[in-house]
Amino acid sequence: MPGLQHLDGVRVVGIAASSRESAERAAAQSGVEAYDDYRRLLDRPDVQLVTVSAPAPLHHEMTLAALERGKHVICEKPFATTLEQAEDMLRRAQAAGVVHAIDFEFRYIGVRQQMKALLDEGYVGEPRLFAALATGPLRHPKNEVRPWSLTREGMGGPLGAIGVHLMDAACWLLGDVASVSPRLDTYFAQRKVTGGGVMQATCEDSASITLRFRRDAVATIQAAYVTAVPIQRVELHGDAGSLLAPDSNTLLGAQEGDPLAPLAVESRCLPAGGWSPQGHPLLAPFAELAGRVVARIRGEQSGEFPSFEDGVRSVRLVEAVYRSADSRRVVELP
Repeated sequence: MPGLQHLDGVRVVGIAASSRESAERAAAQSGVEAYDDYRRLLDRPDVQLVTVSAPAPLHHEMTLAALERGKHVICEKPFATTLEQAEDMLRRAQAAGVVHAIDFEFRYIGVRQQMKALLDEGYVGEPRLFAALATGPLRHPKNEVRPWSLTREGMGGPLGAIGVHLMDAACWLLGDVASVSPRLDTYFAQRKVTGGGVMQATCEDSASITLRFRRDAVATIQAAYVTAVPIQRVELHGDAGSLLAPDSNTLLGAQEGDPLAPLAVESRCLPAGGWSPQGHPLLAPFAELAGRVVARIRGEQSGEFPSFEDGVRSVRLVEAVYRSADSRRVVELP
């Protein structure tokens, strides 16, 4: 809500949640109306744009309900739980003629925008290797987690939580994937869940994925949310240079054998016009994405943003990862 409320001319009118109490708690902080039935919120004629931020198993039904009412939609990731659902959401959005986006807001972190700009300018030459590492305690066994987050169907493992972001980053930089080869590991078969009790986990605790691209490049992605220290590291290496973002605020680069040195992030690459809110570091990147969606709705120059087509691609990759892991074979993509 703070990201949306930052946008000029945008008024947030309501929030729907799974219970009246949680909706009212969130609404009280922002001065909007609370609903315990999302359909009632969608029925409001003054609602033009909806963000679907519920768990992945609910995305399909909620997005379709919004599209049936002619609303523009920003859907959270993971986009859907099956490729059939994802393709249905894209098809319905196209038929409705609305603006649609998936919330891959990590694209708009300033250092990643600068990395993309330098890639396009030829800084690394022909890219050969993308490498990403994401770790943290989000699913650490000492923490209680929501039941849906322990299931493969709920996309609750690191593949759904952060792996889809990293695969999107690789595709955003390198293009179409030719094949997928992963390793998925579950270290803790039983986990404590909110509300008490223990539940059997069916999703992974760690994901290591190799993507081969049609442009003769490779991406290696490692994600684990059962570690103690949070790390988000992204690298891009080519035949003329290298770029490395060891965190969300630092960019290092080198060309033709020079040592890595800090690179400045240009103002044009800063999200939301350089907005630096207190609190969550992804507020400004989300505001950048949402601002582009709003501009497109208004018929203004918007710049690119990830659409439901990117959402379908992300689900296709997730299904390929699981298919490859289950069969222990490389999966080729059409």
